[in-house]
Amino acid sequence: VHFNSSRTGVRLIGPAPHWTREDGGEAGLHPSNIHDNAYAVGTLDLTGDMPILLGPDGPSLGGFVCPVTT
Repeated sequence: VHFNSSRTGVRLIGPAPHWTREDGGEAGLHPSNIHDNAYAVGTLDLTGDMPILLGPDGPSLGGFVCPVTT
């Protein structure tokens, strides 16, 4: 767990994910970028190469890949 975690999200430390695409296409430069997507509490949000478990004060909408919801 990263030291900069809070009620908005728990930042996780570990190896960077392997992306199969080189960039986010129309959504941006990084492969984790997508067009707007709804987020739920407990969702694993891949913001760049740092995974974040979204907390109760976290965002409800954004443009990053969310491969897992708890």
